[in-house]
Amino acid sequence: MPDRRPSLEDVARLAGVSITTASRVINGSAHPVSEQTRRRVLKAVATLDYHPDALARNLKRQLTQTIGAVVHDISDSYYSEVVRGAEDHARRHGYVLMVSNAYRIGERILSCLRTFREHRAAGVVLAGSDLTDRGHWHEMQRQVESMQRQGIVVVGLATQKVRMPCIRTDNVAIGRMMTEYLLGKGHRRIAFVSGPQAIFTSHERHQGYREALERAQVAYDPRLVVWDDFTKEGGFRAATRLIEAGPPFTAMFASNDEMAIGALLAFRTRGIRVPQDVSLVGSNDIPLARYSYPPLTTLRVPMYDMGVQAVELILQVAAGRDRAKAIRDLQDFQHFVPLQIVERDSVASMA
Repeated sequence: MPDRRPSLEDVARLAGVSITTASRVINGSAHPVSEQTRRRVLKAVATLDYHPDALARNLKRQLTQTIGAVVHDISDSYYSEVVRGAEDHARRHGYVLMVSNAYRIGERILSCLRTFREHRAAGVVLAGSDLTDRGHWHEMQRQVESMQRQGIVVVGLATQKVRMPCIRTDNVAIGRMMTEYLLGKGHRRIAFVSGPQAIFTSHERHQGYREALERAQVAYDPRLVVWDDFTKEGGFRAATRLIEAGPPFTAMFASNDEMAIGALLAFRTRGIRVPQDVSLVGSNDIPLARYSYPPLTTLRVPMYDMGVQAVELILQVAAGRDRAKAIRDLQDFQHFVPLQIVERDSVASMA
């Protein structure tokens, strides 16, 4: 027979305190406990090698110490950085992060949410789910409202048509800033490689691109805009189509760094030099951007910090006494993260 697992009663007995006092010390309660008592309880915990029964605690709380993350694809550098920040912050506070890949498939996103609801997660970080399909919005609204009534916080990291707190980038500003940067280097024929047409992020960055051209009184040429996946393969295909179609351009803004790195390969296979023949910029500043050849000029998005901040919102609600009120108060919370252009070696001036 294995030895019996030490219980909270054993800790209280060894420390010479009540079970309630032992529980308060172990769980970090705000209820005042003398320093001498706290030390006795912690010494008893160490002596007995006591570990709280997480399952029992979670049954009592009705929600587990689990946080879900729904991402497009964890192999995408953007999402892996977001998840790294979320996981680090969750772990520091005794929570476990569970990640689901949804691949921007509407039903799969909803299925991931249902799974986390059934597992009574304390909250969910919702990334890579900004679909433009109206039917998806309505079902998402119903799903999120159901989770909120259950006390589960859902935090969005992209444009959402559903009421929930969001920590996100200003995608219109990203499109505008990177296009203005190239315009400031003297470029007027600027190609834009956008993401999938089925998601808001692509349209918002395209809007920023158009706004920058209009402000500079540069004519918008639809032949210079190509839509594809937010992947290296998508960037390679898009750049190849532009090269083969033949409209002249001196610079390219790829909607994210993965696409920009794919475009680099497309240029290289055609003997087009970056930046001598074509300047190239991306967005997000994924770790690989600084190691590409040439190192990529891009716009830094604090992806790791976004994951941290999303989990922090969930923890703040979990720590409160009135979860329902806290969730209501956060429904319209919007925080736009700071953006910073990072200049490297992939852009040449036209001067």
